[in-house]
Parts: sequence; C-alpha cells; structure tokens
Amino acid sequence: MEKQEPMKVLIVTYNYLTGYGGGAFGARAYINAFSALYEDVTLLYPVREGETGPDGLREGIRKVGITDPASRPAKLARIFLKDILHRFEKPFRELLAREHFDLIVFQNSKCSSRIIRDARASGARIVVVHDNFEQEYTRDNTPFLLRPILLPATVRTEREAVRTADLNLVLTPDDARLFESKYGGNIALWGTFEYGPSQPRASAAVREPVFAITGNLGARQTVSSLLPWLSDYYPILKEMVPDARLLVAGKEASTALQQRLSEVGAEFVDTPSDMSAVLARARYYLCPVNCGGGVKLRVMDGLREGLPALVHRVSARGYEAFEGLSLFVYDDPASFRKALSGLLSCDSNPARCRELYDRLFSFEAGVERLRKLMQA
Repeated sequence: MEKQEPMKVLIVTYNYLTGYGGGAFGARAYINAFSALYEDVTLLYPVREGETGPDGLREGIRKVGITDPASRPAKLARIFLKDILHRFEKPFRELLAREHFDLIVFQNSKCSSRIIRDARASGARIVVVHDNFEQEYTRDNTPFLLRPILLPATVRTEREAVRTADLNLVLTPDDARLFESKYGGNIALWGTFEYGPSQPRASAAVREPVFAITGNLGARQTVSSLLPWLSDYYPILKEMVPDARLLVAGKEASTALQQRLSEVGAEFVDTPSDMSAVLARARYYLCPVNCGGGVKLRVMDGLREGLPALVHRVSARGYEAFEGLSLFVYDDPASFRKALSGLLSCDSNPARCRELYDRLFSFEAGVERLRKLMQA
C-alpha cells in the first residue's frame, strides 16, 4: 500500500487494545489505517498492569503502553479538578519535549483533554477521531452517581477537541450533523471499517429462523436495551415467527442477564473466540441497542456474514446504505412488526451484501477514504 510523504506521526488512543469489543476493534482499525499511510508512527495507548499486547496492530508501529497506578479517588479528582480524562498527561508532554511530530492524532476526544493545547503549541497538524458524539455516549453509559462529574468534563473536552483540531473525523452522518450543529469546526465523515485486510468468507446456508445478537453484554447500553427488548419485542418475534430461536453471544454477561436469557429459551455463547463460527449458525441478525452514540460495530458482525439484519434506529447509524437491502429498522412495536415482516420477506443476496460491505467497510476502503481526507 502506497505510503504518504515521510512524516512523524504520534497517535494517542483512549481505548484498550486487547481482547474483544467495539472500542478495541474500532481503535485498531483507525490506528492501522494511519500506519498504512505513514511509515513513522508512534502510539501511546492505555495498558493494564500485567497485560500483554496490544492485539491486531500492524507491524512497524512503535508502541508505548501507559499504565495508570492512580487510585479511583485520585482519578476522579483528576477529572473534577483538572478536566483530564486520561493517563497520558506526563508521558505525552515528555515525548513532545524529546521529539517533534508532524501529525498528532487523538483517537477519541477524551484522550485529548488539556494536552491538545500542547499538541497545538508543538506546531503539529492535529486530527481527532471521534468514536461517537461523546457526551451522548457518556450520558447513556455512565453510572448515575458518576455522571455529574464525567459528563461536564466530557462536554468541555469534546468542545475543545473539535475547535482546536485541524480536522475532526467522525463515523456516521448523524454524528457529523450533531458535531456541526453543536460545535462547528472542521468535520469530515470517515466511517468505520475492518482493522485488517479482507478475508474470503463462505456463504451461509442456514434455513432455520435463528436470530443472532452479539456484542459486549456487560456494557450499560447493551443491558439497558436488551432486557426491555426481551420483554417487549421478543414476544412479537415469537408471535410472528413461532419457531424462531434466539442465539446471544458476547462477553461479560451478568448472572442476571444469563438467567433472563435462559428464561426466554435463548441460547447463550459466552465470549466466543470466533464470532464468525457463531454467526454461521444463524439466518438473521438482531441489534436491539437503542441508546449511546456513534456507530454500533456489532452490526458489522451480521453484515460481514451476509445476514439480513433487524436493528433499532439508533443502531442503524452508519449503515444507511444497507437499509431496504439487508437492513430493516424499527423504533417502536409497530415499526418492529413492519421491519420484521420486511426482513422475513426480503430476497437477500449474501454475495451482493458482502460486495457492498467490502466496498464500504473493508480495511482497504477505510484507508483510501483516509488518504483522500488527509490530502484535502
């Protein structure tokens, strides 16, 4: 893949890069895309004590893992008193004192809090990759008692990031509209994509009405969406498709959630190492997440495998090109019935869906979009 002109690039990411989950998958994709364009890339990333990794990154990236030994009260004080939402303040400034970087990328606005001013003073070009409209995500995923501390700091950090950066990259058209209306700034749509080169996939041959749900089952937005869905929407599904079976796969499901899945007769697969093998058993994909911001990367699980998908309107952000083809959207019981009817009657073409998927969400497509954005 052709590199850009020689530049020294520093990337700071807020997301942990080991294991599974949308945050890790997305961060790997954005980091790898910059690495595909620029040869000299240094990465500052968060790491837990004793953790190995990170996983899934391209060779040649200079990786600098940063632990955070601060106590929980100290971390809260850091947020409340200094508006700093990360652990990178000291190592970032030390690195800037030793080296000059032509381009500094903050992957998630939270890791830019306060230190983006140092980046600006260094003379580097600044790019911020916004995983989502961060205040929306924080509002929907932060425990109630912490929200009064985290939410105001997140809003201030996000505003500063947008207005300080030379370029702000967002992942969905909805996010672009939100950022432009709230903050202004130089906003460009990048979209989401795989974190590695595309791999050939076999066509699914499942004929039984197996509906699959995947994702981080410990995330607040997942739990607060899935539990009501099981009570309010799953009975509609069973009414319209009496022999439907529900397959739920993901990590960190609580005992209470596992018990509820058992009560409704769903099959639970805990932390699968190969999500494709799980989805090979399904005919349809479901995403009931109805809160939080940004793009729900779990929907890519189903689309990647060519499965027709039934998703809440919030989870359809970023996948608009698939609507009516293999993606059917709802936001209340009446629209759920209509969307489910469309799903069941659609003449889905897995090869055509995968072709569209690769054109939009392959790693190669993401890198090419980034190339054009950086040259604009």
